[in-house]
Amino acid sequence: MKLDEDAQKIEELLADGSEDKLMEAMEWLSRENSRLLSERTRLKQEESFFDQKMEILKGGFIQLEADRRELEKKRLMLEAEQKVYKASVMQSKETDLAEILFQGVKSPLALKKRYRDLIKIFHPDNIAGDHEMVLRINKIYEELKKEYDKRA
Repeated sequence: MKLDEDAQKIEELLADGSEDKLMEAMEWLSRENSRLLSERTRLKQEESFFDQKMEILKGGFIQLEADRRELEKKRLMLEAEQKVYKASVMQSKETDLAEILFQGVKSPLALKKRYRDLIKIFHPDNIAGDHEMVLRINKIYEELKKEYDKRA
């Protein structure tokens, strides 16, 4: 709306044709030109500032993605370490259990007798039976049996 009013004012000044009016119109055009130049400069600065912000954001997103990948690698490594640790703990427990259950066994015959006694005690059909314990005993027995077979 203001632009239309300014254009109409300029037309009136030019239509009048007097020197004072033309000088007034030239001053107004000069001021308007200066204002437009400063507005363009401001817009260019804002555009440059926006571009800088955009570059910072792009860099931030790139860094964020790199950090996410690094964190994922660390998570996978931690999970692998946990699996190895759990396996070693389970192996340690199996070894401890083997040492306790088959303590004092020095021959294949003694191993077989101890195995039968343990199965009688822990068989799931008994009152004190435990299916998992029978599985562990079987596993340990098979490992010890292989060791005795290798020695023979």
